[in-house]
Amino acid sequence: MLSLSRLPVYTNYQDHIGLSYSHLRNGEVSAGNLCPACNGGSSKERTLSVGRTGDRLWWRCWRASCTCKGTLQDNAVIAFTPRSENRKRLHYQARSLTKDEETFLATKVSNDLLPRVRYTDQYGGRYCFPMISRTGRIEGYVLRTYDKDTKPKVLNDEYDRCSWHGDLASPSKVVIVEDIPSAAKIGEAYDFVGVALLGTTCTSEKLSDILDARAKYYIVCLDEDATNTAVALTVKLSKFAKCMVVPLTKDIKDFSKEELDSFLKKIRERYD
Repeated sequence: MLSLSRLPVYTNYQDHIGLSYSHLRNGEVSAGNLCPACNGGSSKERTLSVGRTGDRLWWRCWRASCTCKGTLQDNAVIAFTPRSENRKRLHYQARSLTKDEETFLATKVSNDLLPRVRYTDQYGGRYCFPMISRTGRIEGYVLRTYDKDTKPKVLNDEYDRCSWHGDLASPSKVVIVEDIPSAAKIGEAYDFVGVALLGTTCTSEKLSDILDARAKYYIVCLDEDATNTAVALTVKLSKFAKCMVVPLTKDIKDFSKEELDSFLKKIRERYD
């Protein structure tokens, strides 16, 4: 059964704070931030403090002329993980696929994605899937091995947003998935855009990236073993946009053409 929540999009600074600092854990305080109400004044002072106590966010701007302070009850808390500042950048050289590599990968990914994939002989030999911004720019690569004995299976370049696939000019129905091959398969449909979270963690940067697309509808479709995360993310998104979750029993990247057509048809029946 598909579940659908319909709530309005909010634009005031309370909701801006709720969205931007939803990753804070109980007892954590983030200080030295730019206040969305006064914007730091002419000198751009960073005087906003935000903290979490249980399921309550609180904030205060310490500029004398600013009255921005308050609390927000956030019962739909997701464990948003902030981006690590200590993340190491990958160093590798990428090349075009050989004929054998291309033939193998053609059984794994969509026709649109295949020409954009490269290969590196570093890290045990890996296919390089492009991470594409909402503006269509390649921001780095996800290095994926299909050798079951090579660990870890996936390595990511340093990038704190999502990877977007499909017609990005005016996205209407955005399907949020975990990985690039699934997003690219969704993006081949004329009326859908696929967005890869590049994992199951949604940081505040990724959530902002998703909402900044201002799509009409969002559909969260994480893999079978991440259904609980998918439901939690849908609850959070539904505070700001029309959103639903579709539980999966099979990864979208592994759908046959018939399965994908049936899957997209059900979503169209809900939205069109």
